[in-house]
Amino acid sequence: MKNKNKSNQRYFLLVVFALYLSLLVFNQKLFFSASSTFLDLLLKIIPAFVLVFILITISNYFITPERVTKFSTKKGILKWLLMVLAGVLSVGPLFVWYPLLAKLKNHGLNPGLVATYIYSKAIVISFFPLLIFYFSLKYIIVLYCVLAIASIIQGILINILIK
Repeated sequence: MKNKNKSNQRYFLLVVFALYLSLLVFNQKLFFSASSTFLDLLLKIIPAFVLVFILITISNYFITPERVTKFSTKKGILKWLLMVLAGVLSVGPLFVWYPLLAKLKNHGLNPGLVATYIYSKAIVISFFPLLIFYFSLKYIIVLYCVLAIASIIQGILINILIK
């Protein structure tokens, strides 16, 4: 399956390259217009990609199972905020984290904190540049704050319903 996917990726790249090449040959004005638009877009989103790369690197270094377990021992709202932050900064698909979350839950991690972590994974930092491009920074900040608050509310509701 992986070889087929790589083959499709190469095929797509070749098709795009062929389209640009044909534009260069047959319609240079459109080629330069498309190239200019692409470069403008690239220059706008490169800083955001660099920021995302730095944040992902930092999160891979600091977000460990031991630290996540420590979050649950904090008092008050701090533990909820730390779980939101852990969910946001954790990298990779959610299903990879299920075994770890189950293990942490079995070792005493609050079910509401697990729910908060899972819900806060919806705040995907790697989408940040694209979302800013299509929407606005103000919109994304409001959206992400609402998602963070909703993840805490969901965690609290899970605790209430499980008891």
